[in-house]
Amino acid sequence: MIFLVIAYSCTKEVDNLKELDSVTAPANISATFDITQDNTGLVTIIPSGEGVTAYLVTFGDAAGEIPLEYAVNETIKHNYAEGVYEVAITAVGLSGLTTDYKQEINVTFIAPENLVVTIIQDIANPALVSVSAKADFASIMDIYFGDQPYEIPVHALPEEVVTHTYAEVGDYVITVIAKSGGVATTEFNDTITVYELTGPQMAAPTPPGRVPSDVISIFSGAYTDIPNTNFNPNWGQSTVVTFEEIVGDNTLKYMNLNYQGTQFENPIDASAMEYLHLDMWTDDASAINIFMISTGPAETPYALPITSGEWVSYDIPLTAFSTVVDLSDVIQFKIDGTAGSSIYLDNIYIYRQGASTEPSLPLDFESSTINYEWINFDGGVVTVIDNPQSNGINTSSKVAQMVKNSGQSWGGSWIGLDAPIDFSVNKTFKMKVFSPRVGAKVLLKIENMTNGAIFYEVEEETTIINTWEEISFDFSAVSTAESYQKLVIIFDNGTVGNGSPDFTFLFDDIALTN
Repeated sequence: MIFLVIAYSCTKEVDNLKELDSVTAPANISATFDITQDNTGLVTIIPSGEGVTAYLVTFGDAAGEIPLEYAVNETIKHNYAEGVYEVAITAVGLSGLTTDYKQEINVTFIAPENLVVTIIQDIANPALVSVSAKADFASIMDIYFGDQPYEIPVHALPEEVVTHTYAEVGDYVITVIAKSGGVATTEFNDTITVYELTGPQMAAPTPPGRVPSDVISIFSGAYTDIPNTNFNPNWGQSTVVTFEEIVGDNTLKYMNLNYQGTQFENPIDASAMEYLHLDMWTDDASAINIFMISTGPAETPYALPITSGEWVSYDIPLTAFSTVVDLSDVIQFKIDGTAGSSIYLDNIYIYRQGASTEPSLPLDFESSTINYEWINFDGGVVTVIDNPQSNGINTSSKVAQMVKNSGQSWGGSWIGLDAPIDFSVNKTFKMKVFSPRVGAKVLLKIENMTNGAIFYEVEEETTIINTWEEISFDFSAVSTAESYQKLVIIFDNGTVGNGSPDFTFLFDDIALTN
C-alpha cells in the first residue's frame, strides 16, 4: 500500500509539471495612471493583464531601486516630486515567465498648456468616435463622451486613442480635461452630431464582362454607354435627380420621386436583345415601376419586386414590354412609384445572352463570341489572326500575334480575365510561342485588376527559331493572398521594337497547369 501511494504521488507531480510547461508568459499588460490634483504628487497605478500572479514595480525616481511586489488587483500608490519618470512593471506568470511594461509619466503642478484634442468620427459608422489629446505638462486626460447623466470619465494617457460607440443619434458634447499634478486643469469641449446613415454604403454589384455587340449600355461603368443620354428631361416631375459617388462608383439617385424620365439622343434598336438589366437600392419605396417607351408614345410598365435596404439586381425579359412597345424604336425610359421615396440606380443596360462573357483560362483564341480584347501599351500590338504557321505542336485555326513597334522597351499588351486566377492547385503557366529568333525574351506577368502595383512576373527565353515551342513559367512563389486578373505579355523586355518581322511573334494556348 505504501508503494502504491508513492507511485500515485509521483505520477500526479509529473502531470502538474506538464501542465506548467504549457503555460505562456503574461499577455496584454497595461496600466492606468491617475494623479491626485493637490500638489502632493500622489500617483495611483492600476496594472492589468492576462495570466498574471504578481507585479514587480519600480517607480523610476530612485537610483538602484529594488522592485516592489504587488498582488493582482492591488492598487499601487506612490508620491513623486515634480519631474518625468519611467514606471517599469514586470508581470509574473504562474510558471515564472514574465512580461515587461514601461510607461513614462510627467508629474508637474503647472496647469497643462497648449491642449490639442483630435476627434475622429467614423465615416462608415457615425456612432463610432475616437478621441486623443496632448498638452504640455499633462499627465492624464479625463474624457467625457456626454451620453450618460452621471458619467465616469475614461482616463487616458497623453496621445492615447480612446474609442466610444454611441447608442442613439443626436448631438453630444465631448469634454477633455487635461490634468497635471496640480489643482488647476485645462478643459476642451466640442459638440459632435451622431447621424443616421442613409442610402447604400456599398456600390452596386459589378456586372459580368460581355462582348460589346451583346450589350447596349445606358448607365454603367462596366460598359461603354450610348452618348448624350438626358437623365433629367423636363417632364414636369417633382423628382430630384443627382449623381453620387458610392465607394468610387457613379450612381444615379432619385429623391422625392413621383415619376422620372430618361431621354435617348437617338432611338435604340433593342430588337435583337433579350433583357433589360438594372440595379436598384431603396429603403422607403414600396412600389417601383419601370417603363420602356417607343414612338407614339407606346409604353407599358413592369413592377419591380422590392427588397428594402440592399442592392437588388433585376433582369427583365424584353417580352414584358414587346406586346406594346416597338423594341426597334425605344426612345425613352420612365420610372414611377411610391410618392416621395428615394431610389438609387446603377448598371442600366439592355443585353442578350452570349455564348460566353470575358475570356478565361486556358486561352486558345478559337471562340467567335469570346471578347479577346487585348489592351496595347507603349508599342506592343496584339491581334487574333488565322494561324499562319499551322504545323508542329500547334495546328489550331486561330492564334494571337504581337508586333512590337517603336515606342518603349517595355511595350506589350494585356487582357482582362473573367475572374481572378486560382493558384490554389496549379502554379505553372504554359504557352506556345513562335519566334523569329533564338533567345528572344518572353515575359509573362499577372496583375491585380485595379492596382498595377500588385503583380508577379516570370521571364523565359525562346530556344528555337520559326518553330512552335511550349514554354513553361514557374509561378510557385506567387502570393495566393493577392488577386490577379490581368494577363500581360511582353516580348524582348528592355529592347525597343521596330515593327519588323524580327519583332513579330505568335503565341497561343495559354494554360495554368500543375
